[in-house]
Amino acid sequence: MEEKDRIKILHITTHMGGGVGKVISDLAVHDTQYTHSILLLEEPEKKQFIDKCNKAGINVKVNSSQTETVCALNNSDVVILHWWHHPLMCKFLYHFPKCSIRLILWSHVSGCTYPFLSYDFCTKFHKIFFTSQCSFQNKYWNTLQRKEIAKKAILVYGLGQLSLLKKKQDYQTKNPVVVGYIGTLTKSKLHPEFVNICYEILQKNPQIKFVLIGDKKAGQWIESQSRQRGIEKQVELRGYCENINDCLLEFDIFGYPLNPYHFGTTENSILEAMAAALPVVLINQLTEQYIIENGFDGLLSDDLEKYKENILTLAKHDTLRKYLGENASTNVHKKFDFETNKQTFIKAVTEVMQLKTKVICFQDIVGATPFEWFTCGMHIDDKTFFQHFIYEKNAAQKKEQKTKCPEIFLEQTKSSVTHFSSVYPKDKTLKFLRESLL
Repeated sequence: MEEKDRIKILHITTHMGGGVGKVISDLAVHDTQYTHSILLLEEPEKKQFIDKCNKAGINVKVNSSQTETVCALNNSDVVILHWWHHPLMCKFLYHFPKCSIRLILWSHVSGCTYPFLSYDFCTKFHKIFFTSQCSFQNKYWNTLQRKEIAKKAILVYGLGQLSLLKKKQDYQTKNPVVVGYIGTLTKSKLHPEFVNICYEILQKNPQIKFVLIGDKKAGQWIESQSRQRGIEKQVELRGYCENINDCLLEFDIFGYPLNPYHFGTTENSILEAMAAALPVVLINQLTEQYIIENGFDGLLSDDLEKYKENILTLAKHDTLRKYLGENASTNVHKKFDFETNKQTFIKAVTEVMQLKTKVICFQDIVGATPFEWFTCGMHIDDKTFFQHFIYEKNAAQKKEQKTKCPEIFLEQTKSSVTHFSSVYPKDKTLKFLRESLL
């Protein structure tokens, strides 16, 4: 098929960092059936995936004008909106051009916590790509809504090609046994009881060491609490790692206890650990339950006590570590195969091509002000919290409410209060929340 005859896909995304950048670039570069172009809403901090696209001749536009955006929409057969409730995306949706298009929502968060994926927002799209099975079970949708969403939603993982990682070969127990973690170190991602978890594990087996790879600044709370508990020598924060494979091969166990309120889906860190034949221990919640098969290619823990027990068990049994690790390496390439995922993507886009174009307006969903844009990504429980907090006059009650604010809203980024307020500094309500909560 000549390039001029190919279906033209336009990706609209805030940025191309991390997992989002990897999946978009890998699909665009390795898809020989469709032609891809990309529209970015902000200047990129990291350009590795953009450079990859440019090298392959894929058009990447940054900060397009409204006229240029309209032209890009009109020249595309299918438009894919990559969503995780970024402040700039909210503004983009408010000003969404009145073009007749076919539009796919690709949600890179579960949508079950914050950022929340509302039913009304989902109805705007021709088709929806979820990146975890858990998104189909959103507890804030009623039974009928879940059935309606299921008619237009499909599972397309937010992953690129799994790295060709070297596999772990030596499972022999050594001292210390290294329990590793790679990823975000903030409380909104890691379980807020992480240091206590480590402390209680070390009380039963001091021949364990925890090694965390990620932004050391974001992990300052871990360093501080570890010193307070006297375990700072056994909880090591290394910062970023240039060669992830080397880190994975050093680990004996991959411990990944996430905040119950986390928003993750595909979790590429888990997949890479599995590909490297590491035994993985997760908490049985949200997306984690759909990644591994408990007792076969990893261990799921129903609560924190079981998580600690699973770590202690694996630390003592090298045969179990080997069994789980080898099964993980085999299974992850079957279940999360890039080529299979790419074909699912292609088939879904082909189906959307059979649908009629339509003009889509999001203003009734996102609202008119930056504060309304902020709250449009919340479920009713979070909206209620902020309503009560804003209008509470009693100082003692307000102080008590502040302690109950979910960690995600206190981040510097991740669609937090600070994030929205930084992007829209003139919004008085966001400024008030930033000054009151932080």
